[in-house]
Amino acid sequence: MKRLITRSFLMVALPLAVLVPTSAADEPALDDVLKFVPDDAALVVVIPNLSDVVAGIQVFGAAAGVQDFVEVDADTILDDLEVGNLPDEWLECLRKNGPFVFVLTDPDADPLLICTVMRPPDAPPSDLIELKGNVLITAPDAEVMHAVKSTAGTFAKRFATQVQPTLAKHDLVLYFDVQAWSVQIEQMLSLGEMLARMGAAAAGPGAQLNLTMVNWLFEMLRTAYTESRTMVLAARIDADGLHFRKLVNFDPAGKVANYLAKVRKPEKDLLRGLPPQPGMFVMAAEWGTPGNVETMSEKILDVVLAATTQPADEAERPKLTPEMRKLYRILDGYNGVMTFGSEPAGMVINGIYLTDQPQTYFDGFPALWKLSAPMMANMGPDFTMDVSESMETVGSTKARVYRVKFDVADEETKRILQVIYGESITFYTAPHPEGVAYAMGPADVARANLEKLLAEKGSPLSTDRRVADVLKKLSPKPRGFLLLDLAGLMAWYMKVAEVPESEMPQFEPPKTPLPYLGFGLYLHEASIGTELYFPAKVLKYIIESSETPTSAPSGSEPY
Repeated sequence: MKRLITRSFLMVALPLAVLVPTSAADEPALDDVLKFVPDDAALVVVIPNLSDVVAGIQVFGAAAGVQDFVEVDADTILDDLEVGNLPDEWLECLRKNGPFVFVLTDPDADPLLICTVMRPPDAPPSDLIELKGNVLITAPDAEVMHAVKSTAGTFAKRFATQVQPTLAKHDLVLYFDVQAWSVQIEQMLSLGEMLARMGAAAAGPGAQLNLTMVNWLFEMLRTAYTESRTMVLAARIDADGLHFRKLVNFDPAGKVANYLAKVRKPEKDLLRGLPPQPGMFVMAAEWGTPGNVETMSEKILDVVLAATTQPADEAERPKLTPEMRKLYRILDGYNGVMTFGSEPAGMVINGIYLTDQPQTYFDGFPALWKLSAPMMANMGPDFTMDVSESMETVGSTKARVYRVKFDVADEETKRILQVIYGESITFYTAPHPEGVAYAMGPADVARANLEKLLAEKGSPLSTDRRVADVLKKLSPKPRGFLLLDLAGLMAWYMKVAEVPESEMPQFEPPKTPLPYLGFGLYLHEASIGTELYFPAKVLKYIIESSETPTSAPSGSEPY
């Protein structure tokens, strides 16, 4: 199992580990190499310091307990990059810790290599190899070599503007001209859409809603890729873990950029109002838009209502839909902590709907629940959702309470719902200084969690050590993020799924909590960025649990 995980991981890590934007003072600057990149390059892979990449992989391997990573060296990576087609005397001259650049002038082209050498030979061995000082250029054909010689340095300027300021702390970079790959992207989208539609059509009674959602999703994806101009993938590998980032730049005159330009970017703590009690998931998102801008939630509401075939509440829908739109437009974001219990089973989640109009949003909940039942009925004629509403006083605050029961004929679907939600759902909500507080789960647990939210006066969840540590790994000021306790989630799943030991490793909870995985979302004027942080300690937990399925991993040292 360990070797399988190692090989699979190397297949992902090594191709990425070829691109580091830092260079020592006594080496040629990266700009000296990038200036030879053709202006219309489709893909550029940059390796400013191969020695740093090797060192990062080795220390990550030691921290994660992956010996294959510890044994990686520069020759291993050079072999994987297939630069061995150069004459031996030239290979000996490669500066392994200097800038390397690999270029595809179009998706079907052979790669162009631009790198630095030490002690260069007297003369290049062919017309397809040029030596400019100590910068070596080897092209696949005469046309590409001509493009190198005639470049105006446009790419180098674009790279310096779009990549280096934003991704200066990242070690690994791939730079794509998205439109150059439009044929390949359209093929992938068409295949994905076909498979998604086949899966939706096979979903039984809920097929119509699923098909409608698939159509809408792929329409959005096509709009996004059509307006995309460049995409940058970046990564850093070190003893702490894996750090990945993606940045997509859009046409400044397109629909996506037009929406992003209108997004408000509040500076408040996204986890405000939550007590420092983390769970399996910690989530938050906040980006408001002016009241005249249609929100993404409204678009999804239209899609779902268009596919709703149940006649229930049909007469009320014209009244309820505008009320829902009003709620979406005054909602700036949300935060929450979610975990799963096994005794009793079910999801437990509590948090804050972030809005500066808490009473208005609180008063709109009846409309939300009235629309929810007929929309959920689209899951099939054998699926019903019974909702009862009441009012309670929690602390000194009036709260709405919704008790929900599902009735499903299919036994497998019923079991899945019970694992996720338990036998029933109780949802509490009440006005809160930061918006509207909510708590869902077993009735007594949900009420107790709402009481904590309403009484919270101390430090916010963002001051919790595990939460604060992972947020420091992400860039500042995300518009949204998700923190995941992967070790806790895997241990919970193995317990509720009751998977036999002979079929799958039994992940035991670590003796002390491990770091969170972190995912961040960033919205800019004409670009969208995402980040992922994967701790080395979590990979070590997965590997050791796979080796010793019935005992806690020995590497679960205090965090």
